[in-house]
Amino acid sequence: MPEQLPLGWIATDDVAAFIAAAVERPDLAGSHLIVSGAENLTGPELAARFSAGLGRPIRYREMPVEEFGAFLDAAFGPGAGAAQPPLHAVAGPG
Repeated sequence: MPEQLPLGWIATDDVAAFIAAAVERPDLAGSHLIVSGAENLTGPELAARFSAGLGRPIRYREMPVEEFGAFLDAAFGPGAGAAQPPLHAVAGPG
């Protein structure tokens, strides 16, 4: 992601818990829900939080769309990276 784009970063475990709870709510059927972190942080702000928590320097490194897609494919299987370009398009060139 572009390093100066503030995003609501969220852990996958939290997303999974939210989705599991939502599935049990029939009143939410057909709803469109936005799942996001509590704060919108830029890449450097996120790195600063990790640095403070880990007690060592962490640096945010912006990745080109293609490189990030390849990373996701390698980590989660072919096609995983195909879902991320729209967010990059909204964010603008990085």
